[in-house]
Amino acid sequence: MTGNKPAARGFVEAWGKKWLSLFNEASSVDFFKEAPELKCPVYFFIGGKDYQTYFKLTEDYYNALKADKKRLFWFKDSGHSLNLTESAKFQEAIIQEVITR
Repeated sequence: MTGNKPAARGFVEAWGKKWLSLFNEASSVDFFKEAPELKCPVYFFIGGKDYQTYFKLTEDYYNALKADKKRLFWFKDSGHSLNLTESAKFQEAIIQEVITR
């Protein structure tokens, strides 16, 4: 869904043909069991108005995850495409917190 307009049926069907099997496979992974610890920096970017991904699950995994460096970024005014809705804040987070540290 983009703004207040529902996605066109053709777009949804094309997306499903290309990505649905990968989406279903990725959705079946229990990261709490499969990746309780990561030996690399981990960054989570969460949109407060994202109705496609459940922020609480991401937050719970972030809190349980063992990693030398991890950070959770909240974008309270964003949906799923936070890079579009809060692009300046997203860019600043990437540059200041991820690339330069």
